[in-house]
Amino acid sequence: MRGTGTIYKRCECRDPRTGRQLGSLCPYLDHRGHGSWYLAMPRQAAVDDRRSRLRRGGYRTRADAERALKRLQDRDHVREGGLLTTGQWLQRWYVIVEPHLRPSTARGYRQHMEQYLLPLLGREPLCELTNDTVQQAFSAIVRRHQNMGRPVSAGTLRRAQATLRAALNYAVRSGLLATNPARHLDLPRAPRPHLVVWTDNRVAEWKRTGEHLPVAVWTPMQTAAFLAFASDHRLYALYRLYALRGLRRGEGAGLRWADFDSSGRTLTVARQLQQRENGRLEVAE
Repeated sequence: MRGTGTIYKRCECRDPRTGRQLGSLCPYLDHRGHGSWYLAMPRQAAVDDRRSRLRRGGYRTRADAERALKRLQDRDHVREGGLLTTGQWLQRWYVIVEPHLRPSTARGYRQHMEQYLLPLLGREPLCELTNDTVQQAFSAIVRRHQNMGRPVSAGTLRRAQATLRAALNYAVRSGLLATNPARHLDLPRAPRPHLVVWTDNRVAEWKRTGEHLPVAVWTPMQTAAFLAFASDHRLYALYRLYALRGLRRGEGAGLRWADFDSSGRTLTVARQLQQRENGRLEVAE
C-alpha cells in the first residue's frame, strides 16, 4: 500500500531508560492483544498542507484498520471535499451560513466551535466521524469541567450539540456524509424549572432575602398594579404591550411607528433589535 496508505502496529510501552514510547519497536507487539493498529496516508489536495499525512490509530485489529483505510481511499466515500478535517468543515460551514444568521445565533455558534468543537473534534477526518467519536468528545467536555470544579450545564451541552448537528446536516446535504453522527447523543437532561406564582408569602420572602425564583410570574392583580404605577412613564405603552401581548424584549425594542396601523388598530412585529459582542445594536429581520 506504499504511496496510497500504510498499516502498522504500535503500543504505548516506554523505554525504562529514556522514558520514550517504544511505538512500533516494542518487542511484545507480536503478542496477541498487545498494542493497537494504525493507518497513515497522504492527505489529498483539498487539505491546505499537501505534504502532511493523515494518521489515525487505536484500531483493535488489522482488519479494522484496513477497512478504515479503504474508506478513506474511496472517492465515493470522501467525495469532492477531499480529506477535510472536521475543523476545516466547521470553519467552511460557518463562513457560508454566518451572513444569514441572527447576531445572537452567530455568536453562539462561534462560542461552541472555539470552546468545545474545534479543540475536541477539529483534527478528526470529517468522513470518519462516528456517533461514538462525537459521544466521546462530549463526555470529555463533561469530565474537563468537573475536573476544573465548574460543571457544565446540560443546556450548554445541548446547545453545543445543536451547533454541531447543524454543521453536519449541511455536510449531509452537500454529499460529504451519509448520515449525521451528532443526532443521537446520550447527554444529561436539563431540569425544567417549576413555574410558580408570586404569592404574598413569596414576595415577602424575596424582600427579606433578595433571592429570586428561577421562573415566577405575576398575577393579574400584580400586573395591573405595575401598569398603574408606570402609567406616567414615557415607555408605558411599551410596558403595556409587553404585559398584554407577550412580546420578546428584542421584538419590542425593534418596533417602529411604521409598524403601527392606527386605522386598522393593528401592530406588525417583523424584526428584533439585538446586541452584538462589541455592544453594537443591530436589527435582525
